[in-house]
Amino acid sequence: VDEQLRNVSKEMEDSLVYLEMDKAATYLKFQNIVESREEDLEQLMAEILAGLVEKDKDDILREFDEVYRVSRNYARHHKCPREVHIRFVRRSVRDIIYK
Repeated sequence: VDEQLRNVSKEMEDSLVYLEMDKAATYLKFQNIVESREEDLEQLMAEILAGLVEKDKDDILREFDEVYRVSRNYARHHKCPREVHIRFVRRSVRDIIYK
């Protein structure tokens, strides 16, 4: 019985790691994007990425699933802007931007 529980636990752990890796494959992190009080983060990032990949800003906006800032201790201590995390709808879009 203990052996079966260990096997099931190991399988669940492996599948959880796989799911986390799969989820992380659609994210990109950006640093040193200047913050402002009334910023529209999606629009700002769409403008930056549209210039980078030479696509229309509206096309880029459609590929965003989530755009948000994340506070890190490093940013707080060194008074840097918080990281911007973007989750894309498709992994292929993230790969294009990443390259």
